[in-house]
Amino acid sequence: SWREQLAEAVTFEPPRQATTARALDGPLLGGVSPPAALSLGCPFAFAGFALALPWRLLFALTPPPRVAGGWACFFVALVGIGVITALVGDLAAHMGCCLGMKPAVTAITFVALGTSLPDTFASRT
Repeated sequence: SWREQLAEAVTFEPPRQATTARALDGPLLGGVSPPAALSLGCPFAFAGFALALPWRLLFALTPPPRVAGGWACFFVALVGIGVITALVGDLAAHMGCCLGMKPAVTAITFVALGTSLPDTFASRT
């Protein structure tokens, strides 16, 4: 439901502490792992969550697939993809203009980045 989508969009879940085969041994910890609150990733995770919150809220407004047999979800997502594509294209054109690049070079560069970077991050091991 929309209520569940919105609740999930605004809920911050801190990252779980990675479990290791050995416990941290030391006089202060007594052989136990530190709590997740002491993790250095929490401030960065919350900063990422805060930066993504407007996008999460925007995408949470997409109708659930149960509404209208999924067609409402499909068309809202299609319009959203079109709007974001236009926004990225406009920002790329502005960046190219600020850098003094020709529009064709800007287009080729951003298309190359847009197709290569996701593959790069997906292939990380």
